[in-house]
Amino acid sequence: MAYSARRTNSNIVMLALGWGTFIGAGIVAMYFLGHALYLNERGRAVHSLDGEQLPEPSAPEASN
Repeated sequence: MAYSARRTNSNIVMLALGWGTFIGAGIVAMYFLGHALYLNERGRAVHSLDGEQLPEPSAPEASN
């Protein structure tokens, strides 16, 4: 049987904080990655219009 330390309250708290930090860092990384990809996509679209400006995206509620 593998070694297993007795789970005390402090171990459980540290485990929860560790997972929370890991998940939080993943969410922040996805935000920055998505933001970079979105700006890159808009940049390519602007260059394909030969100098014309892309219209600003409107909110879905405004199109009704």
